[in-house]
Order: sequence, then C-alpha cells, then structure tokens
Amino acid sequence: MTTSLRGLDGVGWAEVNAVTGQVLLAFDERRVALDRLMDTVKAVEEAQGVQDEDFAWAQPVTPGDDAPVAAVVTELLVDCAAVAAGVVQRVLRLPPLPRAVPAAVATLELEQELRRRLMRRIGLVQTDVLLSLAGATVNGLCAGIGMPAVDAVNRLLLGEIRARHQVWGRREKDLCSGPDCVPHTRPTRHLRARARPSGPVEQWEERLAPFAPLTAAAVLALRGSPGRAADALLATVPRAARYGREAFAATTGRQLARRDVVPLDPSVLRLLDTVSAVVIDSAVLDSRQAPQGGRPDSLAVPLLAAARSTGAHVLLTDAEHIHDLLAPTDQFLAPGERLADRVCALRDQGEGVLVVSGADAEALAAADIAVAIPDAPGAEASWSADLVCPDGLEDAWRILRAVPAARAVSARSVQLALAGSAAGTLLALVGPKRGVFHALTPVHAASLLALLWAATTAHRTTRSEPSVEP
Repeated sequence: MTTSLRGLDGVGWAEVNAVTGQVLLAFDERRVALDRLMDTVKAVEEAQGVQDEDFAWAQPVTPGDDAPVAAVVTELLVDCAAVAAGVVQRVLRLPPLPRAVPAAVATLELEQELRRRLMRRIGLVQTDVLLSLAGATVNGLCAGIGMPAVDAVNRLLLGEIRARHQVWGRREKDLCSGPDCVPHTRPTRHLRARARPSGPVEQWEERLAPFAPLTAAAVLALRGSPGRAADALLATVPRAARYGREAFAATTGRQLARRDVVPLDPSVLRLLDTVSAVVIDSAVLDSRQAPQGGRPDSLAVPLLAAARSTGAHVLLTDAEHIHDLLAPTDQFLAPGERLADRVCALRDQGEGVLVVSGADAEALAAADIAVAIPDAPGAEASWSADLVCPDGLEDAWRILRAVPAARAVSARSVQLALAGSAAGTLLALVGPKRGVFHALTPVHAASLLALLWAATTAHRTTRSEPSVEP
C-alpha cells in the first residue's frame, strides 16, 4: 500500500502505523486530490482481499477522526428527540410504552454478565453510550423526560470530543513530524491473568445486582401492582454513579486537551478510580535543561508526591541521581528487570497499573493507563500511550492528581445513587399512583447532582498548579 501511495505525484511520504493499523502520509493537496488517495487505498485493500474488514469497536480512533464528533452530535439529537417525544406524549395524552420495555432495559443495565459480554464486544465507553441512549429513548417514549434531559445536559456541558479534536489539530505535527516517528512494529499486547480491580462504581453495581429484582418482587408482593414493581426496578439502576464517573472523566479529558495533552485513548480516564500501582520510568524525571541527563527536573519532587497521594504502590526504575527524592515506601525494579515485564507481572496480580514513561513502548502498551512524556517531538513510543504530555512533567502531575479525585468522585456518586434509588423505591412502594414514572424523579435529581459535582471537581483538579521549591 505504501509503495502505491509513494508513487503518486505530490505524496511526500507514506507509512503504515503498526500500533493504530492506519496509513499516515504527507501530501501536497495542490498536486494530488484526496479522492485519488482514497481510491488508491481502496484499490490496494481490494487487491489484498481486506476491503470488508473494519477496525475493532474497542480500537480507539485517532483524535483527528470526525466519527466521534458525529457520534456525540447524534447522541445529543437522540436525547433531544426523546425529551420532545415525552413532552408530546404528555400533552396529547398518548398511551406510553408498556412498563415492561424500560424494565427490560433496566435489567440489561443491572445484569453484570450481560454488560461484560457487551463491553468485550464493543468496548467500555461504547457500552455505556449504547445503554444510555437506549434508556433515554425508552424513557422519553414512556413520558419520562428526566433521563434524556439529564443526558442532554451531560453532553452539552462536557465537550470532551471537541477539545480532543482541537488538540490534535495543534499537536499532530509533534506526534507525526515525518516517517521516522511512525512505529513499524506493534508492541506485544499482554493479556491479563487476573481482572483489573473494581472501582467504587463497579463494587456498588456488583452488590446491587442481586437485590434489584428482589426489591421489585417485594413491591409487587406488597402492592400487587406490576407498574409499581417496574418503577422500583428502574429506580435501582445506579445512574448517578455512572454519570458522576463519566462527568469527571470527560471534564478531565477536556481540560487536559486544552492544556495540549493529546488523549489518544480517552477511555482510560474512566479507569482512574481503579489505579492501584503507579510505575514511573525514572528517565522522565531528568531535567530537559540537562542534555546528558543526571539532574532531576524541578517538577520531579511534585510528581513523586502526586504519585504517592494516589494511595497506590509507587515503583521506579533505578537511577542514582533520584535517590535523594525518594520516600521509604517507594520501590525499585530489580537490577536487569525489564520495565514491561514488571508491568505485566503487576497486571497478572490484579493491579490497575498506571505507567509514566518517555520511550519504553512495551511498558506503555502493557499498562492500563499509559502516560507518555516524549523526550523529543515525534517519539515512536508515544503511539503506544493513551495520554501524551508533550510539555513535560506538569501535565503528568495533573493526571496523577486526578487519580484520588476520581476515586472520591466515584464514591460520592455511589452515595448519591444510593440516596436516589432509596427514595425512588420508597415512592414506588407508597407514593401516589397518579403520574408516570414519578419514582424516577429522585433518581434523575441525584444524577444531575452527581454530574455537576463531578464536573466541578474535575475542573478544580486540572486547574491546580504544582508547588515547586526554589
């Protein structure tokens, strides 16, 4: 494929990025049209018999891709349509959908094994989006405008995808300055021997799942009303917990992108509350003002302090010049041990691993959350990372600071979800019969509170500045 593209007049260079599976090229649009480039790629794919193959759903697209922007616009339109449908249904007094329909969607949201199967097929973020849209649409058609309205507020306030698209426009040349920056081999992807640790949201969902149908059955037995039982089941879905985590991650991603951090895979920001081990390649602590290394950066101390503040195990590669910066709890890799091997070992032990490195593509590829601090523009290892911090340690410090904040937000969001579910279940049991989905009012209120509080916390966390001693 690259040979065919390089042969076109106006194409400066073309290479296949082994990490993303995409073709990267530089061309003069005055000499070669985009349509001709696309036709060449299509012809090569047909010749190789791969024209019908797609990227996997779980494969993150590059920030410059317009598809995520179109997806968010579509989701917002669906939410607005669901609100409009609910209003029309209420004004015209049209019969709502049977309660069994939203109850079935709620069952899918609560049943962990079904969610896991869906996540394995289409990815974490896509699963949350799909269930959110399904729930919003169904609730709108059932005259429950609260959920799609909160969904619409969520998408209007956050703007993560737009910020990601913009930072790519500013930083694309740094990541892809020429053919030398394109990786030609894909680092080995290590499969976990044990599952990643659960965050507060997953822990609550696992505890809740067995009791949700029992709660609905109890309401049915006490009141003899299938409608009230369906309301009780819907009220137990922990939407506030999910909204809180999503709002924190999306706001953090937006703020980091505004600071020129490139989020190659923003889904990892949803894993911040699961980090239990932080691994730092000590080479990133070297001052950029010392070309030969050997002198710590002025932000090395705040970065290590931020790593310790996560409450996770802190592990570093050995370097003599950073010994004075260490705390008794910090650990070193064994002599001769590869960083990637230790990261894989930690994952096999069930740890959620965040890695900060500059040039170790294997270690970055093995991490659950990979933060790259490239030592030069166009570093190949950056493509194996999830978050690229081209301006140095300051943004990596903010990412580490976001870990305990994410954990606190998820825990508080779970508390709000519990309060909303308890109030909703009580209304389903003893509340007035008149009104459709009255039991979900406290659930929607808790979701909105979690969303706003999480977004505010993320904004405050990412705006903070590290304290540097003179």
